[in-house]
Amino acid sequence: MTAKEYLNQYSRLDGNILANNAELKRLRELSQSPPSVNLSREKVSGGNISDRVGGFVSQIVDFEREIEEENLSFIKKKQEIRERINSIYDEELKLVLKLHYLNSLNLSRIAEDMSYSYRHVFRIHKNAIDTFQKKYGDDF
Repeated sequence: MTAKEYLNQYSRLDGNILANNAELKRLRELSQSPPSVNLSREKVSGGNISDRVGGFVSQIVDFEREIEEENLSFIKKKQEIRERINSIYDEELKLVLKLHYLNSLNLSRIAEDMSYSYRHVFRIHKNAIDTFQKKYGDDF
């Protein structure tokens, strides 16, 4: 994995967290309304209805827990990427990396915000990626 590929994970992790949170919301809504049961088919003497509803809710709770654990791993990865960017000594290189990878700004917008030419920001970005790659090698 290259430094750019590693850093680009940051925005994809955001997307994964958002998708997981939407899924959690749907699951919580489902848990509030368990599946309907056709009482005409159920045996009166057995506990099948409550067993089925309890099993349904239990599966949803387990699935919610899995999603929350996955989100936690995504957040830890985001923290790792952020810490590595913050470890870059040169403030200008660090700023371009933060704006581009953490804030999802394109290089044209960064140039505009910093009152630099696009070409200059492109060079800063290249230098920042090279510095990042030298510092961390293939330790991604």
